[in-house]
Amino acid sequence: MKGLSPIFHPEYPEIIEKLVIRKGIDVELILTDNVLDKTFEVAEEVLKKLLRKPKFTLLVINEDVKIAFTITEAVFNLGLFTNGGIYDYNRDLISYDKKGLSWGRTLYKYYRQLSKKVDRI
Repeated sequence: MKGLSPIFHPEYPEIIEKLVIRKGIDVELILTDNVLDKTFEVAEEVLKKLLRKPKFTLLVINEDVKIAFTITEAVFNLGLFTNGGIYDYNRDLISYDKKGLSWGRTLYKYYRQLSKKVDRI
């Protein structure tokens, strides 16, 4: 699973922990500076544990990103902000189509190139 998130949700760290540690899923996440800081503030111990795992990669992007998405082998989930800057968790676009998945992977590669790896523990 790979994803980009400019939003913080208090359940995200625990969900990611379950995916990586309990299910053994490879997870690579790009967070904005603000979301990374908030995540360390709220879930520092979980992040420290995850950063020690080879199946987890955390990156940070220093941009005001207005798109959130996750991509897996089977699904691409895309969330956008309103013109007013509000993120609506209930208005995601989801694709299972090969073209949609391909576009999602290309989009992830673009944002990954703009990011740097987080190694702090």
